[in-house]
Amino acid sequence: MKSWKRRAAILSILLVAGMVFLMWNMGSLVQSTIVKTGSQLLGTPVKLDSVRINPFKGTGELRKLAVANPTNYSEGPAVEIQEIAAQIQPASLMGEKIRVPSLAISRVKVAYERHLKSGNLESLIQHLEEQLATWPTDQESHFQVDLLTLKDIQVEISTPILEQPLLSLQLPDMTLEHLGAEDKGVTASEITSHIMRHLLDQLLAEFDEEGWQGLLKRFDSPAGGALPSKFNEVKEKAKSLLNPFLNPSSPNPKP
Repeated sequence: MKSWKRRAAILSILLVAGMVFLMWNMGSLVQSTIVKTGSQLLGTPVKLDSVRINPFKGTGELRKLAVANPTNYSEGPAVEIQEIAAQIQPASLMGEKIRVPSLAISRVKVAYERHLKSGNLESLIQHLEEQLATWPTDQESHFQVDLLTLKDIQVEISTPILEQPLLSLQLPDMTLEHLGAEDKGVTASEITSHIMRHLLDQLLAEFDEEGWQGLLKRFDSPAGGALPSKFNEVKEKAKSLLNPFLNPSSPNPKP
């Protein structure tokens, strides 16, 4: 009897130790996976400061996620996210599809850099979707996200021909619902694609044709006439950059 009790006690201690190990190390495992997989899929470095996950309470928190600009764009990050908070159904962690009732992304900063033929967000999305076409998604976890929200979204639009940003915008909060509700769910990389595409669509929709026309007037009506000798050249380049948003017959700026 004593031998049986001793074995049960040892087993209980090992079980508790394993649970503690899981809680302490799950965050670092998820962090390294996000950084490695995200960098491969987007084709540019991804950084993530910290991840905290409590599988027993069903909560997860990511802090300071940054996606670098692709090649041929400026050195700063294209997207920065200060906080991602997730509510998870603990019972679903052992199933085929992890249920996420809420995924809240907040304090988002987007540096949209527009070149003549494309922009940095379009380049990131194009690389991501090309990778997803051949990516072994069956090896990833699958999720069902009931409600995904993006809040406090700041956007700066710039072009390499000007030293200062063209303008700054604050986008309205965004909501995506029922991601992965059908079939076997969606992977984290597919969720990323949804978010990136939605951000770009909202950015272009928010700053509509009237907004682009108003921006062009700034180039056509220089204050005081005291401008560099290359102003006309810069103005024409700026118009070329903005033309896809103004002329419906022009190629769509999306990839």
